[in-house]
Amino acid sequence: MISLDHVDFTRIHASFPEMILKRGWNYYLDRVVSDLTFENATLRAIVGERARYRVEIELQDFPASTCTCHDGDYCKHMAAVLFEALDQGGRSPTELLRPLAKKQPAHFPKESDSVADWPPFFASVIKMPAYNGPYTLDTYVNNGKATLLPLSQGWDLAKKSLYRLHVWLYLMQGVDEIHEQAKGRYLHYDKRWMLEIQQLLENLNQPRIQEKYEPDLLSTIEYLSQHAFPAHDTITDWSAIYGSVWAHLLAHEPWLQAERHRVQAELEQELGFTTAPPEPIRKKSLHQALLHLEIIMGDDRHAMELADAITPALQPSWFFPYLRSFGAQERWSRLTEWLNWMQPKMQSLPPIEQVSYLSFWRQLYERGELAGQAWEQILVDLLPNSFTEYARTLLEHEQYQGWVDLHLFYEVELTALKSEDVKKVEAANLAYMFPLYHQAAERYILEKNRPSYKRSVRYLKKLKTRYKKLKDQLRWDRYIETLSNKYKRYRAFQEELRKGKLIP
Repeated sequence: MISLDHVDFTRIHASFPEMILKRGWNYYLDRVVSDLTFENATLRAIVGERARYRVEIELQDFPASTCTCHDGDYCKHMAAVLFEALDQGGRSPTELLRPLAKKQPAHFPKESDSVADWPPFFASVIKMPAYNGPYTLDTYVNNGKATLLPLSQGWDLAKKSLYRLHVWLYLMQGVDEIHEQAKGRYLHYDKRWMLEIQQLLENLNQPRIQEKYEPDLLSTIEYLSQHAFPAHDTITDWSAIYGSVWAHLLAHEPWLQAERHRVQAELEQELGFTTAPPEPIRKKSLHQALLHLEIIMGDDRHAMELADAITPALQPSWFFPYLRSFGAQERWSRLTEWLNWMQPKMQSLPPIEQVSYLSFWRQLYERGELAGQAWEQILVDLLPNSFTEYARTLLEHEQYQGWVDLHLFYEVELTALKSEDVKKVEAANLAYMFPLYHQAAERYILEKNRPSYKRSVRYLKKLKTRYKKLKDQLRWDRYIETLSNKYKRYRAFQEELRKGKLIP
């Protein structure tokens, strides 16, 4: 076993930029460290799969450590080797990620603290649990909330909101670390955590926070740049958090421009690699960040071109938070433009996403921003998933024959219809519903069993009553005679017709 008992990881940690440590952590999780040896206080290993680099780490003279990647003095490959060495030495690899937690004095956070003061305190009081069953994450998050959130009681509301946001950001980082260390074992993830973060951001007083706490917001930008771009798959949707924080808290033109420039530069660096191919998850994170910024800055045309270029394509639901904000702010032209851009992509999507998509079009229609004919065409294009909405629209427009035809085409059972809808159609014209009764009666006949024949006869009796109301007995007689002859070989059905006194 590798013995690292006397190694000062606080000193080593200080040699690495946080971003490099995070990338090294992802390499460690991907299990790309091999041939690890430890001799005379020197760690040696190979890192990588496609591109392989030799790493030597001098634990007694750390500045003399080397890696053949030429990425700089202290690279992600060195960090990965240190994480692996901690693991094989029986110690927690997170000691290198957060060594300052044990050294940090556990003082309660104060309103006068800067944002940068909080994470070390969080780490000093919220311990990272080992996997302890499916609800390990719930226990961790609930304990973190109960311990940390009350500490801002009595603060200025704006600073309190910032503190609560950073508590959540810290906890979601911890969630990811626990999930990664679970190594495939099941963990329950509560989607309400993301909803709580979203609600917190939507209720922020952005102008007041930007006016009063600009340094803290700049620190928040730095925090996101370090933690919202994982190179490894995470259980937390950091893209959604990044976009929401920028939209609701950091949307200040100079900051947006600077962040766009930073993300573009980092993306170009990733794509213009010289020693190793780009990490696909990180590249995706950077593309999505750039897309968030373009939308927040209102450059929709450029954002759509960027979205079209991203592979694999983003699901339309990725854009729904922005569509909701356009509707809430009554930016109807932007909402219309995005919905039109998304329409060709909708047919192949799950029904639930199509229903959400239709709700945005209905909002435009109800606000008078969309003509009735255009609304109906959208509904037709998205059938069958738009069935409920289309049926509702046909009733609203008093297109009763179209409503019946729609239900006939999709063979909707009469019992599935709302009684108030049926009454509305029959009030317009009792005969409109006849084809649905005909269809239902024959459907049950074709099931060829006695209970179904009885159900068919019940519908036929209702149909007879309606023909009688219209004083069209002759038409009824012809119909029941034709139906009886068509199924004359079905003796049990013929018996039920006689019992119901529908034929002699």
